[in-house]
Amino acid sequence: MSTSAEVAGTEATTVADDATTTEPEPMTIQEDQEETSSEAPLEVGRTTTVGSWRLRVVSVTPSATDQVMSENEFNDPPGEGEQFFIVNLEATYIGDESSSFWADMTLRAVGDSNVAYEAFDAHCGVVPEDINDAGETFPGGTITGNVC
Repeated sequence: MSTSAEVAGTEATTVADDATTTEPEPMTIQEDQEETSSEAPLEVGRTTTVGSWRLRVVSVTPSATDQVMSENEFNDPPGEGEQFFIVNLEATYIGDESSSFWADMTLRAVGDSNVAYEAFDAHCGVVPEDINDAGETFPGGTITGNVC
């Protein structure tokens, strides 16, 4: 079962079907933000629960093209007028069994045009510190990494 949330950014809003965020602020964990949407994005440093995961946006890098291109020589550059956008996430598994982040989450980015971009549509290639590379996570386990 795949769940998702939206995450807001400066030039794009990152989405994981339920959460959104903006510029980095001090990294103190704040109370849950119960509802997230493109109108009420998940703020940097706040947490939300999406399915069996507690997500916290650690930081956003709206112009991450140089980072992605230097990660792997075979990465294709973004299309004309486009850019790579990275969100660094912390995810804690709160389910009863074990799971993998990549199997549970569908992440999307939503920009000012209110159009959602999914990883399959706007693929970055090999992403530095990709959160989807984390293995099986057991209850209470926390992983961190980037989504692009």
